[in-house]
Amino acid sequence: MDSEKINLIIEEEESDYYNVQIIKDIQNEKNNFLNIKLEFSDHLCIYGKEEEELIYEISYYNILSWLYGKNQFGINYQDYKKNKYQLIFQVEDSFNIVDSIKKKVNELLEYNGRIEKI
Repeated sequence: MDSEKINLIIEEEESDYYNVQIIKDIQNEKNNFLNIKLEFSDHLCIYGKEEEELIYEISYYNILSWLYGKNQFGINYQDYKKNKYQLIFQVEDSFNIVDSIKKKVNELLEYNGRIEKI
């Protein structure tokens, strides 16, 4: 008798991620010019590309403002102690990465009930 296999795996929603470079990290200068993976998931997650180690996990509610330019993207944020920091990323615009990040940020701002858009 053949048994039928039932696929019970539910696919997880994929996160958006971008390979970029930190060019300014006020909290930890040793991260300057570090190639990282920037991931938009439940939080903004920043992973070291070499070892896939989590460097930062920042709640969207702790992001004070978003910064963007033609080849740069950044955030001003605070930690749970209300200390303020800034991260600036260098991005390649050859695949419209800045526009893609901008669209994702606007979706997150709208989702979190904030009206300002970048």
